Amino acid sequence: MSMVRKNFEEGLGASIKKLTGGKDQVANKLMGEASDNTKLTPGSLIEISRLPGYVLETKVMGEVISKVESELLCRAYINLYLGDPLKDAKDKFGKSLASLF
Repeated sequence: MSMVRKNFEEGLGASIKKLTGGKDQVANKLMGEASDNTKLTPGSLIEISRLPGYVLETKVMGEVISKVESELLCRAYINLYLGDPLKDAKDKFGKSLASLF
């Protein structure tokens, strides 16, 4: 679990740095209560959901391990997975969706 936590912190830390120009400690809250004793086996599921009000909820194997309210963290998480700049990602998504019809 410590390796997963480290990767999330590094990835989100870089995304936060892009958005703010500095590093914010909010990235390490995402994997919050996940214990290093938690064993992740092949096929283990880590689910991160955005809830209303800029809340990111993290579940590991169905168990909620953290809920963090942070607009910056939500923006950084979306930026991390959709890419930079966001407008390009929206355009690509729109073109992909249009190609289905």
